[in-house]
Formats: sequence, C-alpha cells, structure tokens
Amino acid sequence: APGTSSSSLASTVIASQIAGFLQKPLAEKASLDIFRLEAGDENIGRRSDRQGVTTLVVGKRLTERLSLEFKTDLGVDDPLQGVQAEYLLLDNVLFKSSQLSDGSFDFDFTLRWRSF
Repeated sequence: APGTSSSSLASTVIASQIAGFLQKPLAEKASLDIFRLEAGDENIGRRSDRQGVTTLVVGKRLTERLSLEFKTDLGVDDPLQGVQAEYLLLDNVLFKSSQLSDGSFDFDFTLRWRSF
C-alpha cells in the first residue's frame, strides 16, 4: 500500500529528528551512549498489530565491543519491552541476542562487510 509506505517513512523521519534533538542532553544527564526512536517496521514487536508503533531505545556501550539496550514501545496500552545485548566478536562478526516481555527470545549472528 503506497499510503502505508509514505506514512511509515514520515514517521521514521519525525522519530529520527526528535531523537537527534534529545540525544545529547539525555545522554549527558543519564550517562547513556545509545538513545534513539524507531518507527514502523523497526519496532521491537514486529507483529502485524504493532506496525507503526514507535519504540524508544536507550542503552550503554559497556566496552568497545559490548553494548546493552533497553527497548519499549511508546503510545500503546500494552507496550512490548525488551533487553538486547550486542557483542562484536571480530570486526565483521556481530552476535546479538534479545529477550522481550512477551517471552520471545532472539539470537542473531551477522557477518558485516565494509567497502572503503
């Protein structure tokens, strides 16, 4: 649906602008390295009944290779929350695991290639 696509794009742009405006003050006050708002298909639920839900993500980079994030849906009656850990094993190998409040658990293994 073309309307859904442009609506999702608009939500993503607005969320990124708000996150960019709030990121530095909140990071300084709360000693957080990670602060972002995700909209549309990027939300943590990824269920069809939660499309378009904005997700707040806050976290801390514990080491150069390890980070922890807390995610929660905004503006819904039953927000889905989760914790995610990312570990960069090698420069191009990333392990990511998450646990959501609905009991689901995800584990991802990612190979990343960068071109210079």
